Amino acid sequence: MICHFYALLTGGRVIMDFHSGAITKGIWRPFLPYYRHLVRAAPFTICHNRFDGQHVSRWGGRPLHLIALPQVRFGDITYTPRREKPLFFFVCSFAADEPVDLTIEAMRKCPEFDFIVSGNYRKRKLDPAAMPSNVRLAGFMDYSEYLQTMAQATAMLTLSDRPHIMQMAVHEALTIGVPVVTNESPTLREVLGNAGVFTPIAPNSLVEAFHEAVNRHADLAESAGSAKYAIWARTEEELDSLRRNAPANMYMSPEN
Repeated sequence: MICHFYALLTGGRVIMDFHSGAITKGIWRPFLPYYRHLVRAAPFTICHNRFDGQHVSRWGGRPLHLIALPQVRFGDITYTPRREKPLFFFVCSFAADEPVDLTIEAMRKCPEFDFIVSGNYRKRKLDPAAMPSNVRLAGFMDYSEYLQTMAQATAMLTLSDRPHIMQMAVHEALTIGVPVVTNESPTLREVLGNAGVFTPIAPNSLVEAFHEAVNRHADLAESAGSAKYAIWARTEEELDSLRRNAPANMYMSPEN
């Protein structure tokens, strides 16, 4: 349960951070009555998509939608896509919700592009030697190398069959200003807007998305460079709304 709710107990108050797995994964469903109790007790509950926020509202809680939190920058890393053969950086944890086999099939159909795949490919028992010549399984990467690779990519690729989740790689791409190819998702569309190419999860659809990302790269990169500013503005609006409508005792110190 701790991986879905983080509670800070201060003077009898609870600040909640809600993660989608609490309602989408069967292992956590026995705890739903407790979740509802905690949400109602908290002055607000941080939600990372509006699907979760709807559940929190129905349970009598107050959702605070912090859907994406891109940073200002990562040190001196800037977006400098390489000029030769287009590169796609597939950020992958090889979790069950990631369509790895379908994606590699799509990559095989695009020899005109290069693909680097991060993450522990041994989870899927993949053999680097069996990959197409344009696909490199990089395994776990040093974080600085990971960010530099993302900054050199034509687009970052991240995929999940869970349509409402926000992904850490999207935060990182937004920080650097990298266009994103990803699955159809209302949450990701809200965050990425014109900086994203959204695709059904199927090999031919992914192939089309790769070509779209290359053909529209200039426009996508321009949108990716400014997307984080719009997100910061929406976040500030969300926080202002919370301040205006917060319970009167929300900011009281424990001594009070």
